[in-house]
Amino acid sequence: MAERTAQLRVIKLGGSLLDSPDFPRRTRECLARQSTACNVLISRSGPFADVVRAADQLHALGEEVSHKLCIQLLSVTAELTKHLLPEASGPLPPDGIEPTFETRLVLLDVSKLVELDAAKSIRPLPASWNVTTDSIAARAAALLRADELVMFKSTLPQRKIPFRELAETGFVDAHFPICAKSLSNVRFVNLRDADFSEHQYVTPTPKR
Repeated sequence: MAERTAQLRVIKLGGSLLDSPDFPRRTRECLARQSTACNVLISRSGPFADVVRAADQLHALGEEVSHKLCIQLLSVTAELTKHLLPEASGPLPPDGIEPTFETRLVLLDVSKLVELDAAKSIRPLPASWNVTTDSIAARAAALLRADELVMFKSTLPQRKIPFRELAETGFVDAHFPICAKSLSNVRFVNLRDADFSEHQYVTPTPKR
């Protein structure tokens, strides 16, 4: 990745948001309220992954094959998102992202991110149904050394609870607490809320 001259923010777009006719407008409005940064977008596979899940249950494809197919499907939702948000560049591999003030909106090539994760992480993301774009976004934030991870959701829990409890309730995937524990700034934003309500999790930087 090129030398950074701006903040970098990884944003995960919830799959159910693509079902909303207001998705492009609401996304732009919410992004306009954020501080200036290079926004790296990851779009969920949504109902496409449900097709693979059903096939796995019916034909016993196995988690490794199913995981690979779901990763491939993310290229489809990335292209769909690009048609809805044509101002976004990409999809780009991690090393093709240049966080500058001119680079405002970038779609991430998730397949290349997964390859980077397998090559550089001590414990790469497992090929499991416990891993969705929640965990992929968290791992992307770690590998890209993002200043924050923002999860656009269609709802929020009534109160702010630990990542482990979020996973237990199904709000995030089961592997997310593991991937997110190294991140210093994570926000969940309700994109359907008029005021974009959010829950923020900040881990203070240790003093040296």
